[in-house]
Amino acid sequence: MHRSLLAAATVCLSLSAFCQQGTTSPTGSGTTAPPNRIRQTPILGGLGVSCQKANVGVYGNITFFQRHAGVAYGVSTHTLTIDPDGEDLRVYLWLSNLSNQPIEVMMCCGVPLLNAIQVVDASGKRLVSGWERYNKKTKSDPQVCTCSADEIIPPGSCTVVDSGVLNASVPSGYSMPPGTYTIMEDPQPSHALPDGPVYPVMPPKSERLTITIAPETAPPTK
Repeated sequence: MHRSLLAAATVCLSLSAFCQQGTTSPTGSGTTAPPNRIRQTPILGGLGVSCQKANVGVYGNITFFQRHAGVAYGVSTHTLTIDPDGEDLRVYLWLSNLSNQPIEVMMCCGVPLLNAIQVVDASGKRLVSGWERYNKKTKSDPQVCTCSADEIIPPGSCTVVDSGVLNASVPSGYSMPPGTYTIMEDPQPSHALPDGPVYPVMPPKSERLTITIAPETAPPTK
């Protein structure tokens, strides 16, 4: 998240289909400086809540990534162990703004959660999402889409800004068979998919979320 401030741009992806994209147009000059754009993310309307008032039963405990210039993203999920047979691994993306400036977040048809995180398996190998395979690169180019919108996150606020089902491998998530997985910040810029496996450096334990997809229970023997 410490990458340079971006122009008015975001990914364009929905949980069921990819939506129409186009290039951004420059903003006009004015006397008031626009809010910083640390990383563009979509809005989920009524999901925006104070971190102190977060419903742990719904969202789970929040794991925040490293804070940069007063701004930190984080993730949470209502359970750290899920059944692999039909249970969704829904992960929420949070934004904590302790800077002295408002942050503009953007919505574009779906899931910038995938642009903010990376997921590694028990061996430390980074997983490639369906979204990345579709775009042939790890992250999206700066673009806007026909359903884009934005919202200002004021100083001192902390809200949920997105959520997604990570184990929905088609069309956008990850293929996640039973095992242990770690969700952490992805600070890397957009680049082409590597030819071989990638093993990113693990952040401190306090800045990563570990979840387990339990193996299916064998039927009792008679």
